[in-house]
Amino acid sequence: MKLRALGCCTSFGGRRSLSPVLGRQEKRASVPRTLTAIVWLFVTVGTPVFTGLTQADVQATPSPSPSPSLRRRAPTVDALQGMRALDELKGTAEQLGALVERTTRKRYVDCLLAFGDEEFCGCLRDRLPAVASFDMYVAVVTSTKEERASANLTQDRRQLVEAVLSGREACVAEHVKRK
Repeated sequence: MKLRALGCCTSFGGRRSLSPVLGRQEKRASVPRTLTAIVWLFVTVGTPVFTGLTQADVQATPSPSPSPSLRRRAPTVDALQGMRALDELKGTAEQLGALVERTTRKRYVDCLLAFGDEEFCGCLRDRLPAVASFDMYVAVVTSTKEERASANLTQDRRQLVEAVLSGREACVAEHVKRK
């Protein structure tokens, strides 16, 4: 029996086969004909033979359907369009977040190259508006009030310049306190 479990005998029905493990012939036990018939019925006809059901009984039985509360309804066109718009919005937000991250990182590195002070550049990185590059920062802080006043700036640009100046003042105040 252990040799059969190892797969060394390959024939059925009382035939003899060479056993690769023993190097001699081994007589296999024959499978009873009734067991063979039951296996054949099970494989060809299926389980209804053993439960007393006929094939017609099995086919006539309706398949169970889920309760109305569990049925999944197909999404409407509006819902699909809403899901598409949401996916596009998520993609745009991710791109915008990546752009802000790159701009902020570049501003920090440029500041380190110019000033070499990690604390001050970290403060500028955190306090300046995301759209303000380091070049813009330098242009704003090196310009005079008269130059900024005479420039034809839109309201948004004026607010951006004011945010850059207030961020710089806060960072300079922190830097002076630490020193």
